Amino acid sequence: MANGAGVAGLNPALFSAVSEFWFHAVSAPVLVPAGTTPDAQLASSVAGIRSHDVPVTITVTDGTGGGVMASILSNSQTRQQQEQARSALAVRYHVCGVDTEIENRAFTGTGTPSRRGRPRGGCRARAP
Repeated sequence: MANGAGVAGLNPALFSAVSEFWFHAVSAPVLVPAGTTPDAQLASSVAGIRSHDVPVTITVTDGTGGGVMASILSNSQTRQQQEQARSALAVRYHVCGVDTEIENRAFTGTGTPSRRGRPRGGCRARAP
């Protein structure tokens, strides 16, 4: 069993949710695992955590080059492809949702969010 399942099993009351593993969005329709853990082990880990009534999410990070994700999200067709890929991932692993961590490179292209202006639309990143 992966670490998250064992830790959540120690005291599930400590966790409001667990993000057990990460994927990278490398294009609009393609999400790839961040590590080399076999699919069967990921599925088993999710099942183990959920057996303790702890919700499980998958974290998806920006695996594209600087500014590419902003282009994907600003186009309705590619944004829909990205949303469908994330939904399929959630269904595949039987998780409660997908945590999206794209703020840094998606909007500034440098890996460091700009500090100008106020956050927009709930994002922590700032538009350059």
